Amino acid sequence: ALTGALTSLQANQRILSVISGNISNANTEGYTAQKASLSSIVAAGQVVGVDLADITRSVDQILVNQIQEQNSKTGKNDIIKDYMDRITFLFGQPNSNNDINAYLGDYFNSLSALAATPGDSTVRSLAVNSAVNLSGFLSDTANSLVDLQFAVEKEVDKAITDVNSLLARLKEVNSSISISASQGQNTNALLDRRDLLLSDLSNLIEVTVQEDSEGRVTIYTSNETNEFALLTSQGATLRLAYT
Repeated sequence: ALTGALTSLQANQRILSVISGNISNANTEGYTAQKASLSSIVAAGQVVGVDLADITRSVDQILVNQIQEQNSKTGKNDIIKDYMDRITFLFGQPNSNNDINAYLGDYFNSLSALAATPGDSTVRSLAVNSAVNLSGFLSDTANSLVDLQFAVEKEVDKAITDVNSLLARLKEVNSSISISASQGQNTNALLDRRDLLLSDLSNLIEVTVQEDSEGRVTIYTSNETNEFALLTSQGATLRLAYT
């Protein structure tokens, strides 16, 4: 009876420790709440106590994977919108006095006026000025587009560097999860770290993730025709490069 009571106290003490960890890490980025499950200690067909069976994460992994996929799509669309907004700004707001249509309209209107009164020096001067204004706008816009293209290339190059770095860290986490699982150690902290890295990766590149029974992940990305494994659960990796 005393042994049974002692195992109950010890199990509940460990449960309180899990609850305390959940509370203290409530605002920790990437931390997943954990839950403890109990099991009976049976000897000679008799229940003689209770033990802590396992400590698991309170997480729906399917939902987590779906969130990561949506993060990829959202991140991609946000980047496209950002650069489309910049391009729109370069060409001017539609129906304003400083958009490309306004410059073209002024130019062709001045040519029409000049065709009607070719001998008027004032009309000729206005036609020349409108041509200069149009060519200046086109030249400035072209230079700005070149600068924008350069900014895109630098951003893509940095993103590729970040992707390769995250893949290397995820490979290490996969290995650590495998080692810890084989030794019967708790892998919850490693799984939290893995999910945090996957979240960062999904913000940079569109990925899909498959998890094996130990918690190791295989990460895929694709283009319009093919799917590629960026990282396999066995440790094989692709290193991306930008040309």
